[in-house]
Amino acid sequence: MERMWRDLRYGIRSLRRGGLLIAIALLSLGIGIGSVTTIFSAVDVFMLRPLPFPESDDLHSVYTTNHERQTMELAASTGAAFNLSGGERPERIQGLRLSWNFLRVLGVQPALGRGFSPDEETEGRHRVAIISHGLWQRRFGSDPDVVGATFLLDGEPYTIVGVMPTDFWYGSLFDDIWVPLAITGEESRNSHYIQGVARLSSGFTREQARDEADRIAAQVASEFPETNTGNGASIVTLHDDIFDEGFKVGTSISTLAVLFLLLIACANVANLLLTHAAGREREVAIRSALGAGRVHVVRQFLTEALLLSFAGGLLGMLISVFGIRWLVSLMPSWFPRVNEIGLDTRVLLFTVAIVILTAALVGLAPAIQASRVSTADSLKEGGRGGTAARGARFRKALVVGEISLALALLVTSALLVQAFINVRLADRGFDESDLLAFRIALPRGEYPDTVSITAFHQELTDRLASLPGVTGVGATTILPSQGNSSTYYSLPGDDIVTDQDRKVTNWLDVTPGYFAAMDVPIV
Repeated sequence: MERMWRDLRYGIRSLRRGGLLIAIALLSLGIGIGSVTTIFSAVDVFMLRPLPFPESDDLHSVYTTNHERQTMELAASTGAAFNLSGGERPERIQGLRLSWNFLRVLGVQPALGRGFSPDEETEGRHRVAIISHGLWQRRFGSDPDVVGATFLLDGEPYTIVGVMPTDFWYGSLFDDIWVPLAITGEESRNSHYIQGVARLSSGFTREQARDEADRIAAQVASEFPETNTGNGASIVTLHDDIFDEGFKVGTSISTLAVLFLLLIACANVANLLLTHAAGREREVAIRSALGAGRVHVVRQFLTEALLLSFAGGLLGMLISVFGIRWLVSLMPSWFPRVNEIGLDTRVLLFTVAIVILTAALVGLAPAIQASRVSTADSLKEGGRGGTAARGARFRKALVVGEISLALALLVTSALLVQAFINVRLADRGFDESDLLAFRIALPRGEYPDTVSITAFHQELTDRLASLPGVTGVGATTILPSQGNSSTYYSLPGDDIVTDQDRKVTNWLDVTPGYFAAMDVPIV
């Protein structure tokens, strides 16, 4: 222990004597470690952490696929938007319609109240709701007796049966309400808007689950051949469904970029430490002459590298505090779990591991060079042994490697930036510079049919068009770049036997003034 403290004290004195050279090395390590820490904080949240549900690896998303021809508990959900009225002001909120067992399949329960019961999936008994912790706070003043209270949702009275925990989320961070998925029996078999979630039993594999789902799909197809022939199931882990290929590609590119940056920093610092070590040949020779062995010399230089890397790690964590804030500000607010990105225990442990690895990378070459110092040659007046020449060759190799890594990183970054610019400047087919867009969800109780809905939109369009400064008004079922609806279609003369024989196209409903308002030319 005494020897370790002596090495640390001596290492601190030696680094102090390095002056500007050591300061540059410290800054290089700080930037490299800070960049890696910043990116890892996001990669950890998106790719490495399990979802915040019990035994989340058993949770899978289930989708309908179309391909020619144990146990699991299945739950279903579909997104929805609601008008919450009553109180001081109305509010548009986002949420999900859930099968009664959805929360049970996820393995979570409301913090207050209860979940849904099977009978609440029945039309007419479905007017119950579970609200988010945030909605409970801002709309109901954190009232502990909120369970049993009623409020108006799309003009209809709903009863609150539960309040979810603070940190609960599924699908979107903005969901504030969950209501039963009431099946009326009038749904079209050509609609595939409901997402299934299954929890696989212990020992029940995904392949077995897919075979079981395909068997069920085949049974349904035999009963309803016109709409279900060829349907099967696709089953993926819930984690891979939420953090899809887009997340994987983005995090992989970012990780490689910062690793290149760290390697460049390590090569730079190793070069600086080799230069620092070359000026200490006489010092090392004297210590060797006084009895210091090669192991002691190597240990001393590795200790100095660890001290420098530790200081660089502290600087890197300081840089990452601002880096993480900047990174989060760039991400869309709807990214799942984006609010969890930060410096926590997992990220700090990763940074410590990076510091130790960095110490080994930057300290090994100077330590080996110093251990090979010729005592006799170095102690001669003005004498220089072969160590300096070997060190010079190694420094040149490091410079070549550093330039190669920097060039690869520069070219890759330039290509990514150019691609991003191309996407941002791409012609979208409409002029968005003077457009104002908003969404409307009409309460079904007040607008029960197409006639009333059409009348509302016509009146709204007329009133908006009469406002000063408004040059055009239009409406569509889905805003540009926000998704699409699809439908089967066929042409006269097509031989249509089942839905599988028909083609699929995307479609939108628009009002007559839509293209003019969007400044979209009709060619």
